[in-house]
Amino acid sequence: YRMQLNNFLQHRFRTTQDLRINSSSTGPGHALQWTVIVYFRDNEYGRGEGATKAIATEIACQFALQALMQPGNGH
Repeated sequence: YRMQLNNFLQHRFRTTQDLRINSSSTGPGHALQWTVIVYFRDNEYGRGEGATKAIATEIACQFALQALMQPGNGH
């Protein structure tokens, strides 16, 4: 979903410059839990959690893409 999100932003807003993806992890090294938050123009549009950073990123990007596709969002 990250690539789809980038493509959507490029097509609709002509930029991906305002996209920010923050990640953090908690827990012991052998059982990390990742949280990823997707921001566009300083507004949170997606949040994902998972056992790997990649999974959490995909979930967060999926939610962000769905939210930004709604009329009026992202402006």
